[in-house]
Amino acid sequence: MKRVKLMAALGAVLLSGTALAACGGGVPGDAVAQVEGQAISKAAFEHWLGIVGASTSTLAEAGKSSKPSTPVPPDYTACIAHLKEIEPKPAKGQKPKTEAELKTQCEQQYKEILQQALGFLISYTWVEKEAAAMGVKVSDHEVVKHLNELKKQEYPKEAEFQKFLEKTKYTVSDLLL
Repeated sequence: MKRVKLMAALGAVLLSGTALAACGGGVPGDAVAQVEGQAISKAAFEHWLGIVGASTSTLAEAGKSSKPSTPVPPDYTACIAHLKEIEPKPAKGQKPKTEAELKTQCEQQYKEILQQALGFLISYTWVEKEAAAMGVKVSDHEVVKHLNELKKQEYPKEAEFQKFLEKTKYTVSDLLL
């Protein structure tokens, strides 16, 4: 999990400069960005947006809610409801956050999640292209073997691994990626 967060953080840092370079040319209508001629599809972006949203600590506070959700603009209805559910009661004499304040918080979370997801996809695509250009190859067998080793270390029981996938919204294909 630490690796995922590290990748997301790295992606966010790289996003500002990389996004400008990646989007310089024309981006196809079904894509969100283009990296060295390779489009990043809207479907891939939305998938990773869900994964980053699920792993964002503010949204996924353990035990406080069974259904944290990625903020969805423009209304952020589910996000606002989730924040109301997990928001601690205000101290005596304090007022609870207003709907507008909660919406602003959701907007900020969405922007952060968006930036991390796009940053990850741009970074991944760029690294993949650089590796190919340098002749770096890793077989599917090696990748599966490494995933199985990590899985065995982190999740000795299959049920634990399945719970991890459900909570994080990862698929096995995502992990192999």
